[in-house]
Amino acid sequence: MQATLFALMMGISNMSASTGNLFGVGLVAAMKTYEPAFPHLQTFINVRNLCSLLPLPLIPLLCPVGTPSSTMADMQRAEDRGKASAASAAAAAAAAAVFTNPLSNGDVDAADGCDL
Repeated sequence: MQATLFALMMGISNMSASTGNLFGVGLVAAMKTYEPAFPHLQTFINVRNLCSLLPLPLIPLLCPVGTPSSTMADMQRAEDRGKASAASAAAAAAAAAVFTNPLSNGDVDAADGCDL
């Protein structure tokens, strides 16, 4: 299982590197940034750096709704209600959750809130 996932991740990584190289070559050709004068080099560098920020809005799509203690049924209901309200509810539940050690005796140090 781990080998399959590793192979899949490496395949995606190699494909994204090849795609990035192809788009870079296409951008150089579109901007006519060639030797020896390299016109539009500064514009090319700025566009290239801005393109590295394009995946940032997709990060929330990678985060699951819920908390580590949520069941699949709870997460499915949360997704059905809507992602915006579910995300705020999950954040509030995570902020209000108290994580205790099941092996502790329940004594809490008032200074730092940690189990003794």
